[in-house]
Amino acid sequence: MKAVVLGRERGAEVRDVPEPRAGRGEVVVEVDFCGICGSDLHAASIGFGNGIVMGHEFAGTVVDLGNAVEGWRAGDRVAVNPAGDWCGSCPKCLVGEHSWCDNLASRFVGVTRNGGMARYVAVPVSTLHRLPDGLETSVAAWAEPLAVVVRMVRLSGFAFGDEAVVFGAGPIGLLAIQILLDAGARSVVAVQPSALRAEAARRCGAARVIPPGGDEFEALCADRAGAPTHAYDCAGVASTTRDALRLLPNGGRLTVSGVSEVDPAYRAADLVHKEIVIRGSCIYRRDDFDTAIELLARRAVTVEHLVTDVRSLEDAEGAFADLRERGKAIKILLRD
Repeated sequence: MKAVVLGRERGAEVRDVPEPRAGRGEVVVEVDFCGICGSDLHAASIGFGNGIVMGHEFAGTVVDLGNAVEGWRAGDRVAVNPAGDWCGSCPKCLVGEHSWCDNLASRFVGVTRNGGMARYVAVPVSTLHRLPDGLETSVAAWAEPLAVVVRMVRLSGFAFGDEAVVFGAGPIGLLAIQILLDAGARSVVAVQPSALRAEAARRCGAARVIPPGGDEFEALCADRAGAPTHAYDCAGVASTTRDALRLLPNGGRLTVSGVSEVDPAYRAADLVHKEIVIRGSCIYRRDDFDTAIELLARRAVTVEHLVTDVRSLEDAEGAFADLRERGKAIKILLRD
């Protein structure tokens, strides 16, 4: 079967690979749709396993069961939680911090074990989340990035009636705008230079979309009475930390999910004098994934307008190239 495999030299490559078989405690999922994540674009440099089948944002149908599988049957429609195969025995797991599992890095679907950029993939049953009737698999493929955002907003301490600013209107930022509004945000401002993504932010409900730096951003920083209390770094750009600390008022909160290749720098006085709280957010827990599916099922978050294109697996290398070209695409889904 065709699959997108991480190669050491060329990055994502379309290759022929054997069809998987379900091992003990595993099922084989026929993949309907798999999203290309921003991290997939840099997979070779951030520790993804060489030679693995890529893809950790996917949904499909169970087609085969291995030994010792209970509660599942062929035909079940599922989204796959790529971080769902925690070990259960390390110190982090024993206190319920499964997203910090000491052994998760070696078990992460699409990162260090074969993922969903193929027609079939074998995954542990612990990664499966059943889809409700009426939720299309093209939409359910967004459950993984949406779970990232659910976790980020929960950790931030956001409350009904708060105001927020989202830095970066890529897929994570666009989902964050929608979740914040569904959670009762008075308004959400997006900071985004790309015209394509700025328009998507407006469609997601952002009250204002401004480019970083420049007069509009400076005016927002000067408006102390209207300063948002929560900032979310969904950009992974080093300057975001500095800009967020300038913008936030006393006691403001910055929650960071984007990882910059360059370490951020900021004015220490902005952090100290304002007593700002900075918190990181990494992946999600199982209940975050369940919440993501529920939000998609009740249409609190809509994603269809965020899909730039759906491509075949054979055209995956072209899809990766388009996503690397700034301003050309937001999200591309792959299907066999």
